[in-house]
Amino acid sequence: MADPEKVVYTAKCGTCGGTGLFQGAVERADEAVICRGCEGSGGITRSYIPFEGRRHAEDIRTVLTARGDALGGGQPREGAKVLTYQEFLDTVPATPAPLRR
Repeated sequence: MADPEKVVYTAKCGTCGGTGLFQGAVERADEAVICRGCEGSGGITRSYIPFEGRRHAEDIRTVLTARGDALGGGQPREGAKVLTYQEFLDTVPATPAPLRR
């Protein structure tokens, strides 16, 4: 499956709130510096590739349900849950994770 085109959008800069100016801990109440996040424009341009479903992982046969702490010496540690790749596909939903704030 080929990647679709990137979607490009413009948003308000989250660093300065769209003012183009930043007030940190060292600036006085009536001072600001030019925002490094947007270079003073107040806006930023971002892009993303839309999600079109989970891609197949050709070379994977085994899936561990935990991250690095599940491995010890190249072998799953005692108590680590091990799935075949097909079990992973059958049991883990392919729906996008919710937005984390």
